[in-house]
Amino acid sequence: MGSYNRDLKTSISLLNLTNKKDISSFGESFDFNHSLQNIIKNKRDLLKDHEYFYAVSDNQPIIEKYDLINKEKLESFNYSFIPIIQKNIEFINSKPDSPNSYTAFVRESYIDNGELYLLISTQGDKFLANTILRIKLRPNFELNTIYHLPGNIYSTFCIENDTFYAFNSETASIEKIRQN
Repeated sequence: MGSYNRDLKTSISLLNLTNKKDISSFGESFDFNHSLQNIIKNKRDLLKDHEYFYAVSDNQPIIEKYDLINKEKLESFNYSFIPIIQKNIEFINSKPDSPNSYTAFVRESYIDNGELYLLISTQGDKFLANTILRIKLRPNFELNTIYHLPGNIYSTFCIENDTFYAFNSETASIEKIRQN
């Protein structure tokens, strides 16, 4: 998980496990015009795929691609054009700002076979968490598929051989769901 460095205003910290005093910080952070918001809203899921890693924000429609060796950001993908994301952003922007809280819409992220999967929640009158975005990572970011899971609220998932294994929070059960 990435975290915000207040002094350097970076979003990712890398700890050298052989020399625990060697910590490097890099990555761009979002500025929310409030110090507490900068800390809590700059969290990232970090996922490795080959020689790159990907930083996924839970509250901004941005995915960043970093080179593992030189720690440079190579590319970013703004997926705010997707209708469910547009509706989430409209809902979030309609709420009063509070420095102590925020709304996250990416509940889980997962990489499998060169593709990034994001479990997205729907904010608004009826909360749902049953949409998975499938984003191709190579050669460039590209939205591939949008899946709608059969239940209403899922908290986590994994993928094996074109099958989702998703935890349904309402029934407290793991569901096996084929990708179609």
